[in-house]
Amino acid sequence: MRLSLATLAVTAVLSSSAFANIKDSSNDFMVFNTDTSSNVYIGGGNSNIRALVSDEFADLVGGGKIHNHQINGIFNALVGGKGWNAEHGLKNVTLNFVTPESFSISYPGASSTTETVLFIGHEVAEVIADNARANINIKDNKSDFGHYNTDEMNSIWIGGGASDARKIVSQEFSDIVGGSRIYAERRGKQEVKDLFYNLVNDKTGGWNGYKGVENVSVLGLSTSGFVAEINGNGPSVERILFSGEHAQAAVSKSDEKFVNTKDPDSQFAILNDQHSVFMGGAVESVSPEFKTLVGKTLKADEAEKLLSALTKHKNGGVAGVKLLGITQDSFAIELDSSGPGKETILLKGATVESAIEKVVLSR
Repeated sequence: MRLSLATLAVTAVLSSSAFANIKDSSNDFMVFNTDTSSNVYIGGGNSNIRALVSDEFADLVGGGKIHNHQINGIFNALVGGKGWNAEHGLKNVTLNFVTPESFSISYPGASSTTETVLFIGHEVAEVIADNARANINIKDNKSDFGHYNTDEMNSIWIGGGASDARKIVSQEFSDIVGGSRIYAERRGKQEVKDLFYNLVNDKTGGWNGYKGVENVSVLGLSTSGFVAEINGNGPSVERILFSGEHAQAAVSKSDEKFVNTKDPDSQFAILNDQHSVFMGGAVESVSPEFKTLVGKTLKADEAEKLLSALTKHKNGGVAGVKLLGITQDSFAIELDSSGPGKETILLKGATVESAIEKVVLSR
C-alpha cells in the first residue's frame, strides 16, 4: 500500500494544536501520526472520559493520552457490534471517515464541545487492514468492516439476495448490486463504479427527492478508492472499503468536473493542479464562511487555507463542510447545498500534498 493515505459531525472540529483537552471549552482537532509519535494528549483523566464520553471509551483509552497500542481496540469497537437491541459501535464516539491509511473520530468534551482525532500513518494502515474481512452480511445482527480489493478479488459477498438488499437496505441498492455479491465487472455491469457514481452524482427527484442511494453513504474517499457505509439488519452497520484498480477508476470516472450549489442535485468533482472546481452561483448556501474562503471556484492554491480552517478553527470548523478523508496525498470534502443534494470534492495533486504536509502531518 502506498502511504500518500450517530451524530457528532466532523464539521464541529477544531483547535490549532495537535493536542487537546477534553476538559476545556474549545473544539479541538488532534493529529495522531503514528509515523512520528507514539501517543496523543487528549486531556483529563479516566473519570473525565467516563463522565463526558462513555465507560466503553474510558476502558479503551484510560485517561490523558491515547497510545498507539490502543488504536486497534478503538477501531475494532467502532466498526463492530452484535445484537438486535443495543446500538452498535463505540458509545458516544462517531466514526467520521475511513481511508486505507487513516480514520477520524469525534466525541463530546466539556461545555458542549467536540473533540476530534485524526489517526494516520503506517500503524494505522495496519490496524485498518487487520480489522478488514473478506465479506460482510447485511442479514445478520453483526456490524462488519469488509475490504474489497478489486485487484485481488472478483467480488465481495454481502449476504442474502436481491430481495434482502431491497428490504434491508433499499431498492436503489438492490438495483445496483443485484444479489448476494458486489462485482467489479459482471455481465457488462460495473457495480463498484455504479455504486460510487450513484452515491455522489444524482440529478433525479428535483427539489424534493432523495439524493444518492438510500441507506448507503460515503464514509471515506481518497485517491485509493472509497468506503461505503450500509445500513444493515436491525442496529447493524456494514462498511466496505473499496480499493484496487476498479475502485480508483470508479472515483476518476465519476468526476463531473464541477459542482453546482445552486441546483437540487448531488455532484462530484476532482480538483488537482491542472483543474479548479467551479461550484455554482450559490456558494453562500454552503456557508458564508466557505464563500469567503474560496469564492465560486475552488483552486489548488486555496487547499492550504481551506484545510487549515477545517482542522485549526477554534469555533467549529467551516460550517456546511464535512471532511470525508485526509491521507498523505489527498483530502475530500462534502458540501451542503441549496437543495437536498450534497456536493463532493476530492482534492489531490502536488499543491494539495504540500498543504497536507504543512497543515496536518507536520503538527
